[in-house]
Amino acid sequence: MSTLLGNPRKRVSITQGLDGFVTVGNERLAIHTPSFSVRDRIAPSSGGAAYMRKLTIDYTKVNTALTDFPVYIYISDLVKSHVMNSGQDFSAYDTDGNQIPSEIEFYDSSGGTGILHGWAKIPAISASEDTEFYLYYGDASGTQPAVDSTYGKYNVWESSFKTVHHLADKSGDATKVSDSASGDFEGSKELVGGDTIIVADSTRSGKYQNFSNADATGETVINIGNDDALNPSSITVMYFAKHKDPSGYAGVWRGGSTGYSAAWAKGSPPAFKGRDSASSSISFTSQETPTYSNLNHFIFVYGLVGETVTHDIYINGAYYNHNGGGGNGALKTITTDAIFGKHSLSFLNGWMDEVMILDTIKSAGWYTSFYNMVNHRSVAFYSVGAEESASTTGLGTNIEITDRSDLRMQKEARWNGLA
Repeated sequence: MSTLLGNPRKRVSITQGLDGFVTVGNERLAIHTPSFSVRDRIAPSSGGAAYMRKLTIDYTKVNTALTDFPVYIYISDLVKSHVMNSGQDFSAYDTDGNQIPSEIEFYDSSGGTGILHGWAKIPAISASEDTEFYLYYGDASGTQPAVDSTYGKYNVWESSFKTVHHLADKSGDATKVSDSASGDFEGSKELVGGDTIIVADSTRSGKYQNFSNADATGETVINIGNDDALNPSSITVMYFAKHKDPSGYAGVWRGGSTGYSAAWAKGSPPAFKGRDSASSSISFTSQETPTYSNLNHFIFVYGLVGETVTHDIYINGAYYNHNGGGGNGALKTITTDAIFGKHSLSFLNGWMDEVMILDTIKSAGWYTSFYNMVNHRSVAFYSVGAEESASTTGLGTNIEITDRSDLRMQKEARWNGLA
C-alpha cells in the first residue's frame, strides 16, 4: 500500500510483509512489513527543472478506467521568465517520479503570461479517484526529446492512433501541417480554386489556438495522402468543426460513397458514408443536428465489435441514435487520398481542429472521457495547482518502523518539506 504523510508531495511506500507500525511525528500507523522506502513522489530523475505544476484529473469526468490515455494540457498563467527555450523545456512526470511521453503543441508568450497547449500520455487514469501528474519547466538546457524517442511526441499516441493533426502550421513551412502520430502523415494545404490558401488562425478565441480557416472562395483543403495505414478495417474519426457562411462540409473525405467519408454539412446532421470490403453500401446519419455556428466535436465509429457491426456517431461527447446502417463491419481498401475540409465537391468555409483517425473501436466510456478531456477548457477535466519550486533539498525527518519481532530500523530522509 502507499500512504501519504505530512506534505502531500511526499509518499511513504510500504510492501506487504510482517505486521508492524510506522511512526511519523505523533502519528503511529499499522503496517504489514519491515520493508519500506521514503521518497519525494514527484522528483524528476534527471534534468535541471526549477519549477513544477501539479495537474489533478477529476475522476467524475472519467467514464471508464483508462490506460495510456493522451491528455490535453492547457495552462494559461505561466510566468514567462520561468519558461526556457520558447517553451521547449517542458517535461511531464507521473506520481512515481517517472518521466512520461509529452508533446508541446504550442507555447504562446505574446501576452502578459505564458500559455501552454500540450499533451501527455498518462499510464493509468481511474474512474473512481483523482489521478495526478506533474509538469516541469525552467530548465535552461531543456529541449524536447526526439519525436520517436521514449518520451517524444509519437509515444503520446498509442498505436491505434493512425493520424493526429492539431492543424497548426508546420514549423518553418506554412504550407504544411504536421502529424503527431508515428505514421507522420504530413498534410499539404492545397488550393482547389480561388486565390486564397488555407491559413492557420492563431488568434481565434476558440477551444485552441491554431485553427485552420478554409476560405469561402478559395476552396482550400488539407491532403494527408494515401497509405495502407489509412485503410483500417474498423475506424474511428474524430474532429472539432465550426461553420461560417456560406454553407459547406467539414469532415474527412476519402472517396465518399466509393471509399468513406465522415462529414458534417452546415444545417444538417453529421453522417458517415462508405463501402465495405464486399463493396456494399454503408450509410448512417445522426438524428441530432448541432448548431452550425458553434464549435462542435464529432466522433464517427464504424466496424465490428465481436460479431456486431457498429455504427455510432457522438456529438460533443453524447451518443445519439442514427438512421441507416449497412456494411459487413470491414471497410473497403481504397487508394484515394484522405482530405480534410471537403465532401465530394463541396468545401468547408469554417474551422476544423484536432483531426484524428484510429484503426479501432473504443468503448463508449472512452469516447465520452476523450471528449471531456479534449474539451477541458469548458468542462474542467483537471485542475492545475500553483507553481512550486522543483527543489528536492531541505529538512531532515526521522522515520521509525517496528515489526512483531521487535526489529527496529531507523532511516533519515532529506526531502524538502517532509516533517
